Amino acid sequence: MNLTTKNFFAVIMFFLTFLTSKAQIQISEWVVQPPETAYTKPLIYIDFWATWCAPCISSIPHTQGLAKQFEDEILFIFISQEPQTKVAGFMKKKNLHFYSAIDYKGETHSYFHVNSIPQSVILGPSGEIIWQGSPSSLNKSILYKLLKQYGNKTGNSERIKIIKEQKFRSSGFQNTEIQGQTIRFKKYREPVIFNCHQDNEKVKCSGSTQEILSKALQVYPFQIETEDEIYWEIIFDKKPDSQMILAFFKNQGYKISIHKKEFKIFELVEKNTENWLNAQIYNYSENNEALAFADDSFLIIDNATPSEMARFLTQFTRQIFIYQGQNSSKYDWNIQINNTEETLKFLIHELDFQVQSIYKTWEFYKIKK
Repeated sequence: MNLTTKNFFAVIMFFLTFLTSKAQIQISEWVVQPPETAYTKPLIYIDFWATWCAPCISSIPHTQGLAKQFEDEILFIFISQEPQTKVAGFMKKKNLHFYSAIDYKGETHSYFHVNSIPQSVILGPSGEIIWQGSPSSLNKSILYKLLKQYGNKTGNSERIKIIKEQKFRSSGFQNTEIQGQTIRFKKYREPVIFNCHQDNEKVKCSGSTQEILSKALQVYPFQIETEDEIYWEIIFDKKPDSQMILAFFKNQGYKISIHKKEFKIFELVEKNTENWLNAQIYNYSENNEALAFADDSFLIIDNATPSEMARFLTQFTRQIFIYQGQNSSKYDWNIQINNTEETLKFLIHELDFQVQSIYKTWEFYKIKK
């Protein structure tokens, strides 16, 4: 059939409309649902967050300020992978008011390649990505520019779809029986955000093999050596001990051996605590737990003992720090981490630590499939 140029472009536009009509935002259930009339606003802003994520929480006031100013043209939605009751309880406790949804299956996270949070995306009227980045980097100037280009169009309401799949009940889950307990699990090739939390009696963990074993064995990630690139969602009926988690990975065909290796370690002992930051500055953490996040320059830690601070330093700098003092009080910390030299200078001159570099033989776990 011969097509005129006009008809040819009409057909192309038809197929483009069809392709972009797929729901980019696929969620399991709402925590706070917007009115359906809001689905057709020109732009949709998606904020990927979690109640345990300190930088996510710190960016919320900034985002809420923008949402209040641009609420007529932009629908702001916050999406988490946590239990609906946990998110709802957190929002109530913190007196937070925003449209919020749950993505149990991770469909929306996967669609936008969200491997770390916080992260945000803005969709145009047809569902195309027109902006992506950190919530803290979004500002009024960017939104004015986007609205100038797209603000006069009606948004496709099919950009949002509710999936009737509930809390981790996915056909992709498998069951295994270990020590009389049924464990449900799912494997991924793409990265999954690391998180372990208790939901009623069940314990749910997600993340890489290295991350989950490091948490279970209470060792540093550098003590877990593996070439495994599998990521997991694992659901335990009750809180597992380290032997249960080791038994699970052995059940999955992993061979775990313990070796000894020499590591370079920075030992920290305080000389004077007067320069340490006062407790309860940040107040990000729930249940008195230590939390930390970092950018390229600083490591910010909330509610942590010196020993926990040293663990966070190890996690974020890839150098090994251990605390050798007796202080078990909790503090907030703001530590420069541009490079190892600058970090050591900051610990010595700003926080008045004595730092000793030594070599020490430690155990490490070698994981093979």
